[in-house]
Amino acid sequence: MFRRIALVAALVAAPLVPTAMAQTDQRVERVQFAPGTSGTTIRDRITGYEVVRYMLGAQAGQRMTVSLDTSNTSTYFNVVQPSQPQGPALASSEMAGSNPMVPEINRFDGILPESGDFAIEVWMYRAAARRGEVADFTLEVSIAAGGGDTAAPSGDYADGLSGGPDWWAVQVENTLNVRSAPSASATTIARLPKGRIVENRGCRMAEGRRWCQIADGDATGWVAGDYLVESAAPAGDVAYGEGDATNSEGYNATGEVPCATSLSAPMGQCAFGVIRRGGGDATVVVTLPGGGQRYLYFDGDQSSSDGGHTVWERRGDLNMIQVGDQERYEIPDAVRFGG
Repeated sequence: MFRRIALVAALVAAPLVPTAMAQTDQRVERVQFAPGTSGTTIRDRITGYEVVRYMLGAQAGQRMTVSLDTSNTSTYFNVVQPSQPQGPALASSEMAGSNPMVPEINRFDGILPESGDFAIEVWMYRAAARRGEVADFTLEVSIAAGGGDTAAPSGDYADGLSGGPDWWAVQVENTLNVRSAPSASATTIARLPKGRIVENRGCRMAEGRRWCQIADGDATGWVAGDYLVESAAPAGDVAYGEGDATNSEGYNATGEVPCATSLSAPMGQCAFGVIRRGGGDATVVVTLPGGGQRYLYFDGDQSSSDGGHTVWERRGDLNMIQVGDQERYEIPDAVRFGG
């Protein structure tokens, strides 16, 4: 049996059954909500002593509801709070009536007392587990602001309940997307390479995960906190190009660059704004003639875009960019470096 003792006075007189960690086959899954939603439905299965821990980020004061529908009546779940990952559970779904957060068997409904990664552990009673029984189940999880509102939380926190480091280092295989808002559906405004050190502007929970606002030079945006680790301050000052002050739109500079949206069209002029990060690393936002924008990313000796396959060729002090089969752009070095 994989039981934790829920934090309620009514259980003081109940027999305490320790967590059988040594006998369990534990699986950990990260839960993320689809962009713009406040919940998700999980369909899964456990067998015997197997336990699955669903990890999801939430913020103090948010309301979380969890319901479990299972083919095996010996299957339940625990809700474990961030500050006590191995300690007593905040609630156990078998304790209906003993805990106000458990209104009925296999249902949780409560205001979360702290911020961080909560775990929902699905497990089977020891007798059923010993027989190797199987439990197919559906787990419905939703997280909303306190009082049941589905509005995004407004409070910020970093690295636990509050505070956090002054600097983050990017820890990712390739590049990390920087978005305009704390959402996977928000526009990508830049990409950061592995090892880049950025300033921490605070984190918040959204869509079941931690998002952190960062500053990289004069550019700011939101990144998934999963890919950040605490770092010391960068050594020395970062050298930026001319015109490193930003305008009211957050750009270091604006102007026009040669562009064409089809191979048959002559080169025209498109408005642009650039966010410089130093050393030629930059995000160039081009306004397309027919409406919309194209984001061109320069990171070291690599270039990419938000429009799919991107070809980059240098000709003197020009960066010749082709996006897909049709779009063409000519970006002078002065746009990237300043001057």
